[in-house]
Amino acid sequence: MYLNHIVMNRNSVTLLLFVSIMSCVIGQEVLISPDVSIKNDKKYMVLGQKGDNTLLFRDQINKQHVDVFDNALKYKYTRELELPGDNKKIFAVEPHGDYASIIYGCYLKDSIQIRQFVINSLGELDDTIKLATVDKRIIKDNFKYAYSEDETKLLLFNKGKEDQLNLFMIDLEQRKLNWDSAILIDGRNDGFKFKDMVISNEEEVFMLYEKGNSRYLAEEHELMIYHTNGYNYQTYSLSLAMPNYLSKDVHLTYDETNNKVLVLGLYTEANRSSALGYFYFQSSPETLGVDDQIIFSPFELSFIEEVNGKRKGINNTLDYYFIKEIVFNQDGGFIWIGEMYKKYVRRAPSPYGRSGSIEGFIDHYTEDVIVFAVDKHGVNTWKNVIYKKQFSQDDDAVYSSFFLMKTPSRLQLLFNDEIKKYNTVSGYSLDPIGNIQRKTLLNTEYENLKLRFIDALQVDSNAVLLTSEGSGVLNLVKISL
Repeated sequence: MYLNHIVMNRNSVTLLLFVSIMSCVIGQEVLISPDVSIKNDKKYMVLGQKGDNTLLFRDQINKQHVDVFDNALKYKYTRELELPGDNKKIFAVEPHGDYASIIYGCYLKDSIQIRQFVINSLGELDDTIKLATVDKRIIKDNFKYAYSEDETKLLLFNKGKEDQLNLFMIDLEQRKLNWDSAILIDGRNDGFKFKDMVISNEEEVFMLYEKGNSRYLAEEHELMIYHTNGYNYQTYSLSLAMPNYLSKDVHLTYDETNNKVLVLGLYTEANRSSALGYFYFQSSPETLGVDDQIIFSPFELSFIEEVNGKRKGINNTLDYYFIKEIVFNQDGGFIWIGEMYKKYVRRAPSPYGRSGSIEGFIDHYTEDVIVFAVDKHGVNTWKNVIYKKQFSQDDDAVYSSFFLMKTPSRLQLLFNDEIKKYNTVSGYSLDPIGNIQRKTLLNTEYENLKLRFIDALQVDSNAVLLTSEGSGVLNLVKISL
């Protein structure tokens, strides 16, 4: 055990907070782990609750560790992971069920071995598997990955020769490579740029490309969807023309319940920071290419005024908004959530600075949230605005934004009221018809917490697991509502 990696500065504590909201008393339970020193860490990842334990993965370049806590976040022990092989590079770390897998490559003279290292609920090695051996000559880019909603499938991909895309579909649960394929993406050399990728639980792969998304090439503006299934090794493409508008922040996702792919984005005419409305395209894999039509839905002026408030000058757009979350309904409709984010560079970096990076000179503004509900017929059934103001400097906005907790009856948005050392954590509860109730959850004044809601995990129907990070020290925090 590597106890030098854990600094036991305090015991795990349970706080019972009772906050009076609208004459109602609401109780929360907050668990906080002991301090973890991360000064020598390159990356870390919360793997979540696995059996009776909670696991934290930490990467220290040449060493990898798993810190093991019980589910009350009391520290138990640390395990060092020894990944077999030489010249290793980690591609992905992905939790699944009561396990987690590290997908990595061993770089040999002429080839790359893709391997899976499986961690069990005790934070120990459960299995290592050689998944594939790849000729180095077909690889021209770094490996990237996408994973299925049920977290059982992981797709490694990278660019190959010319228009070739190399795909490797890994079954994390079965611990095997289900298929690999090298497909040709026609049109990539015609100005198409990769935008997004999604894979279904059944290993259907969808890719989104775009070209002509500028005011000078607007007549050529076009989205293209590629669909492939590794078992039949056939690739289909669908072209969606958008000559009248430019797109802003376009996303690709998949509705597992209704087996439909969804392209969703914001659109504008000229100013890429402003949005006139949202657009979407939805289809099942079987009907791709049949009745292809993008639906455009402009923002109503009354809603824009509600969001923006009193503002001088032109007030017919929503500025600096980005799509943050998409939630599918059982009946085929969906809810999308947008958030306002903008940043300003205070001054240019000094040419004599340590890294030459402009990070460290940036103001981050992460503010109001908008919510739209769209039914299966494309009708916007309701919309609402959630007001918040978050400002920070030189922190890459890691403490800003919100976490979306999903329950069968409502959505909960959890966020830091302000980005500072002592802070109040608040939440908005959103019911199925758009009614909102604000709640104050806890005050961090006496616990010195800086909570990162941006990468939290939902571990139960009413509980969220996240990290607090500051001055080279990390804490796991579990909040039960």
